[in-house]
Amino acid sequence: MPSAASRWSAAPSPARTRAEPFWTDASLLDRAGIPCLLFGVDGGGAHADVEWVDLASLDHLTDVLARVITDFCA
Repeated sequence: MPSAASRWSAAPSPARTRAEPFWTDASLLDRAGIPCLLFGVDGGGAHADVEWVDLASLDHLTDVLARVITDFCA
């Protein structure tokens, strides 16, 4: 999966694998043998009173999603 993520990303650094302190449906997909990728913007305070996002990472995520959509729909 990291190589697929890097294919669509224009970031200077490669995709990284890390753990997150929350649960997602990705664990169900993984258990069913379906590869999955969980990614998003840099920020903090998810679902808290004060939630924020780094705007440069939002721009980058928008570019990545546009590349994925273009590749998928081609």
